[in-house]
Order: sequence, then C-alpha cells, then structure tokens
Amino acid sequence: MAAPLAHRTGPPGAARAADAAPRPLPVRGTLLGLRAVQIAAWPPAVLAVAHGLDRPGAAGAALVATGGAVLAATLTRAGHRWGYQWLATALLRRRRPVRAALAPDAAPDPGLAALRATLLPELRIPHAGPARSKIGVIEDGGAWTVVISVARGADGTGPADLLPGALASVLHGDEITLSAVQVLVHAVHGGLGGRPRSELARIALRVDPRTAGPGSEALRVPSFQRTLRLRARRVVEMLAAAGLEARIMDAGQARAALLADAAVDPSAGRPAHQGWRYWSAGRHRHTVLWVRTWPRTGLSALQDGLAGLPAHGTVLSVTLAPAPDGTVAATALIRVITSAGRGRAEAARRAARRLARSHGARLVPLTGEHHRGVLATLPLARAIDGRVTWRHAHRAGTGPATAVRVVGGGLPLGRDGTGAPVLLPAFRETPTRIALLADARLAGVLVLRALRSGAAVGIAGGDQAAWAGVARAAGSAAARLRMASPDDPAPVEGTCSLPWLLVGGGAPAHEPPGAWCTSVEILGEGGAGPLGAHDATVVHRPAAAAVDALCRTFRLPRRMADDLRMLPPQAVALVRRGTVRVVDLSPTEDERRLLGH
Repeated sequence: MAAPLAHRTGPPGAARAADAAPRPLPVRGTLLGLRAVQIAAWPPAVLAVAHGLDRPGAAGAALVATGGAVLAATLTRAGHRWGYQWLATALLRRRRPVRAALAPDAAPDPGLAALRATLLPELRIPHAGPARSKIGVIEDGGAWTVVISVARGADGTGPADLLPGALASVLHGDEITLSAVQVLVHAVHGGLGGRPRSELARIALRVDPRTAGPGSEALRVPSFQRTLRLRARRVVEMLAAAGLEARIMDAGQARAALLADAAVDPSAGRPAHQGWRYWSAGRHRHTVLWVRTWPRTGLSALQDGLAGLPAHGTVLSVTLAPAPDGTVAATALIRVITSAGRGRAEAARRAARRLARSHGARLVPLTGEHHRGVLATLPLARAIDGRVTWRHAHRAGTGPATAVRVVGGGLPLGRDGTGAPVLLPAFRETPTRIALLADARLAGVLVLRALRSGAAVGIAGGDQAAWAGVARAAGSAAARLRMASPDDPAPVEGTCSLPWLLVGGGAPAHEPPGAWCTSVEILGEGGAGPLGAHDATVVHRPAAAAVDALCRTFRLPRRMADDLRMLPPQAVALVRRGTVRVVDLSPTEDERRLLGH
C-alpha cells in the first residue's frame, strides 16, 4: 500500500528518531569513501618521493614535489572533499560553455531573457498538449520538466506536511522512467512572528531521454511530453486526495515560477557572478548548502527554523531519483538568499549551519559550485551537474521525519485558542480578495503589519487623513504606502519580493487584483455585501444579517454561526469555506493606539 502523500502537522519534534536520519547511499565507484583513482595514485607517488630523495639536484626535487603534491591531493580532506576535488572545483568553477545549437537566438520576453542571461542560455518554455489543456514544458538543453504548484486547500486550517518519498511511485510507469521528481518550498522572509511572508511550493517532474529506459532515445519529443502530462495529472490527483490544491503550470506560469524562485529581476542590469562562497545576480546573493546529515528532529522542524534566518528568503529542495541499486535516492539542498550587502551572505550561512546543528543535522556549503546549486534548487528537478562527484545521496523514506512543510505564508492575524498562529491568506502568486466586516481601524492594523513585513500598500478612497496615524507608526516603511483615489489605476501586479495590499478605504478596493496582489474591501461591522467573490472574510462583532450571509456564502454549520454571534470584544474571526477561526489579535502598543484601546 502506498504511503500517504501528506498529513496534518504534529507538534515540533514529533518525528521518531529512527525516521529522522535516512541512511546515506555510497557514492558509486568508491570504497570507504575512497575512489580507485586515489588508491591507484599512491604507489607511483610514494615511488616518486622515494626516488627523488635519492637523487640530488633539480630532477630529484621535482620528483619529490610531484609525488608530494599527489599524496597531499589524495590524502588530505576538508569540507567533505579531498584535495584533488577542491583543485578540480577551482579549475572548473566557471560556468560550462553552451553549445551553439542549444542556445536560442532571441527571447520572447524580458523575463526569459534574464533567465537565459543569468542561468540557462539554452532555456525554452514552450506549450505542449491539446489546445484546451496546454501545459508549460521547460526545456534546458537535454531534458523536459513540468511544474505543479501546490497550496493548502481553501478550507485548510494549518500547515500540512508533504512526504516526498511518497512520490517515488511516480518515477516509473508506461515503460518510461522519469529521471527525477522534486519537492521545492521557497519561503520569502519578512513575515512577523518568525513566519514566512510568502511561500511557494512546487513539484517538478523531469524526463531525460538518455536515462528514460531502453529504446527511449528513439522516441519523439511529443511522447515524452505526453508522459509528463499523464504523470503530472497523477500527482495532482494524489495531492487533491491529501487535501492540497494543485495545478499544472502553463508556459507563462512556469516562467514566472523560475523568475520568482531564482530571485532574478529582469530590470536589474547587473550581470550574474559566480563567486567562491556565493552566486549573485542583481540585488541578491545565493548560498547553497547540501544536507549531509538529515536532522534528528525532522526536516520540517529545520524548515520552520529557517524562517528566522537573517535572509531575504530560503529554498528547501528534496529531489528523488532512481538509485543504481534499484531503490530511490533523495538529495536535500537548502539555498539561502540574502541582499548584496557586505558580509550578509556569510552571516546567513553561519546562522543556517548553527540552526542545523541544533537539530542534529549537518550542512555543507557548495563552495565554488553555488551556480550549479542554484540550478538544482529551481523547479527543474536537476541534479548538481558537476564533473566532480563528492556528495552522497540518502535512501528516500516515507516517515514523518522526511516531510516538507507547506504553510502558505500570509499576513499574521493573531493566535487561535490553542496558541497556534493564524495567517490571513495574502501575498500569494494568485490574486486574493479579502472582505473586512469591521471598521477602518482594524484595516489600519492590517496595513501597518503589511508595511512592517515589507509589502507595499495602496489605499483607495476614504478619508486620507484617517491613515496618517498608520503612516506615523510605520516610520520609514511608510515610503511604501500610496494614497490614491478610486479612479487611479491599480498596480498591474506585484512581485514575490514586493507584493501589494490594496485597501478600499470606505469604497471598493482596486479591481481586479493582479498577481501578488491582495485586495481588502472594508464593508463595515454591519455590512454584508456580496461575499461570494472573496477568498476569506475577517469579522468583528458582525450584525445578525451579516452572520446569516456568512453562513450561506461559506457553508458554515450552526455551531460556527454561534461562534460568530458570541465573539469576544477583543477578538476577530477569520472565515473561509467551511471554517471559522476565532483569533486573538495580540496587538502591539502602536496597534492598540490605532484601535483606540
């Protein structure tokens, strides 16, 4: 019986110790960590040193130096690499050349052009499939990848743990073996309370004709694309059965996913740079760390701690691939994204390794190979394609300790009766609409929290003087607050780095919100209005008519209607389809003043 793909999260550290440490798989062609070429090099090196010591002059010195260098390169080890592997890394550090036949002549849009200029010159993202169900297929010069976006269901009340090992069954079928399946979670920091402001969860499926099976190289491209479509639909069905929302991305969505996960800004004119300790592009630096030893407390516990790093964001990637012994190998990588300030990448790297040690894990930086690490932590399901193999994979497991957590991100609203944080569904790839059955003072608290989390805010209509207190409390963050009339055009779309909160100050909010935009419509405590088009509603002391409208719109049972009627004075309720969560706002001193307390 197949393992379930996802389950509701348990308390921190609930993973069993036996499940928390997947066993490492030996690197192919090694014995006790030694390669045959190392062992074969020792006798000639020893003879060269001995012969050189017996011969005076320059010839003897050259023999001693050569033999000594070979012994040093094959006997010394640091950072999980032998000396000769460090030497090879330094010599091969620059990006590999691209065959002219693989490099397209022109990019159709600035985003794809930026990705080609910084990461993959051979990148193409065409549509594939029938006209009514086209999907985006990422071509990177030798293989094809489809990407599935994953999110908590509309009625989700908390995080869910996704078990990558349960996807191993997707690797095989129809006489074609996928080269890899990847689970990736990109968390954008800046959220309050140590929670991610935004979160992007993906599953990538990759097929390579060179490893797909006997005779696969004779198949045509449509055959592989059809295989990817069918496997992707199977994954979507598995996710739906686990209570998660999933969709197969089209070409435009796949391009946007690569841009967001690579943190590449098409308008930034800076070229990419492969440094020894990081890879940089535009305003960000990327440091990639390999999970050499998996955490005893579970991968999701380590993932929760990553949100507290001094970084712009983090990416956790777990890639499954068929192992030579017939099992499934798992490789986990963590990418830390920081701004380009001096010392910030190094500080974040040290903090990540300290955090890992506190969970019983060990992280090893991909020094000199961060460019390859970035490619391996994009939704491409690629392996780290270096010529020098020094990292081992782990045997994929399906226990809770291998789970990857899907939170969804959002704007912190407060805590429920159990003390669990409650997030307003905001700052997401898809547009979100929120109804506020409360007065503008509560909207002011949401605006202040959005500004402090790094988002931009647009206020449409209403009394602009009423928002002056919010601007004063926000301090320097008020530079991202824009006052506008209802007739002013709304931003076309936000970005992963700069999402928008669009508030209707006594009037309808900007319509319609674009990508990375959340609109909040203030309806007042006694109002109800049309709620069917909203993804969620925040309620404070609702009128009887409003409670009835909420029950009809969101299909609430009677007991939840009673919760709405008996809300404590200092509490609000977050209403989504089939759920009501009573929330203590836990306001700060500035927020208390805005609320008039």
